[in-house]
Amino acid sequence: MCPAMLLGGCVDREYDLSKIEGDVSIGAQHPWKIPLATITISMDEFRNEASDIQSIFDEVDVWMPSTLPGNSDYVDIARLSDPDDPYTGELTDALFAEMDDPSSSKIDDVAAMLHNRYRDMFPDLPDDAQGFVDEFKTSFGEGGDVADALRAITRDICGNFLNHIEFETVNFSSDLGLDGDTIDMFAKNLDPEGTANTLNAAFLYGSVTSGLPVDFVVDAQFPNSGAAIPQFHIRPDTVTEIPETRFFMDDIESLAESFTIDVNFVPQRYYPRRGFDPGQSVSLKINLRKTGGLTF
Repeated sequence: MCPAMLLGGCVDREYDLSKIEGDVSIGAQHPWKIPLATITISMDEFRNEASDIQSIFDEVDVWMPSTLPGNSDYVDIARLSDPDDPYTGELTDALFAEMDDPSSSKIDDVAAMLHNRYRDMFPDLPDDAQGFVDEFKTSFGEGGDVADALRAITRDICGNFLNHIEFETVNFSSDLGLDGDTIDMFAKNLDPEGTANTLNAAFLYGSVTSGLPVDFVVDAQFPNSGAAIPQFHIRPDTVTEIPETRFFMDDIESLAESFTIDVNFVPQRYYPRRGFDPGQSVSLKINLRKTGGLTF
């Protein structure tokens, strides 16, 4: 069971003075390291205003043709986010070609989803699910003005959805329980910003591991201090180092008062063959490194 948090997620607090690496001595020149938190983001915490990540990519799966352009093993979400990129049109053309293939069930999948999620966009089709699917299939393939209108509406729905695959910022807040002595030890003698030949400095660093079948560009902010971690890229089943970010005395003191972090996940690629599983998550390990001496 994970400790309770004020806002979503799970944080394991794993620090105490005994976990500092190295022998404590004033004026030591090697870095001191302390783990701050391990944050686990479960799959259902990746959401937009309407859906969770699995529901979003379940719909992506329906809109995707069985064979992606260039026989790719991933959907390029970054290109989809640009409505002027021809990639969206290429996908939709391939989708429609498959829907026109009488040996494919793709048109059934698309029609069922349209009835389930976009029923109001098709006022002339029957209300019941099977009637809607049957009429959609007949009209879609018969040609003429009715088919053209149906295809245009379907193309617009598909394009609008694919051009806006995004997630809300994930927010975390927790009490790290750092006492004043620990804060002073790491922060009291830190060189101020702009100091030449810096000796006493603190850096936030760590790693991220993702089990989700999606590549993300990630950045994070600490709203209480204004400090930020620069963008970095995470991939499925790969350990990614968090860019080392310098923290000053005020930054560390604000972490001690309230460990609050906002993390933005911007999807870049989706790998349909990997699939989703309820146990998948993203894990962030966040540590603090201090160079120069410690102050007691």
